[in-house]
Amino acid sequence: WPSNLEPALAIYFDVPDDIVITKLLGRRKCTICGGNFNINGVEQDGWDMPPLLPIKNGCKEKCDWDMHWEKRDDDTADIIKERMQVFRQETEPVLESWSNSNRLVTFVPYKGVKEMDRLAGVL
Repeated sequence: WPSNLEPALAIYFDVPDDIVITKLLGRRKCTICGGNFNINGVEQDGWDMPPLLPIKNGCKEKCDWDMHWEKRDDDTADIIKERMQVFRQETEPVLESWSNSNRLVTFVPYKGVKEMDRLAGVL
């Protein structure tokens, strides 16, 4: 980032730990087509984040999910919880600074990527 440019604001995506863990545990990558997918959906407490699966005639038609879809080795509940703890420790002071200068936008993406239009409206 050029040192002479200062961002006007920061966006913090506020998502409960259990939602983050569920979605991260569902990440998959196809070794045949290179597609990235998520097999886990979340529908609880106002959250509506369906699995991100291949489109019709896409990877599912060409690739065997059980054989060709890989899960990251570090996508385990324990490792994810540890990464989240480090994230909080390292970002909390930054978030506090941005908040104190009234330049932090906290956004709750109840519908995941489908919320980007709503985020644009908030900005």
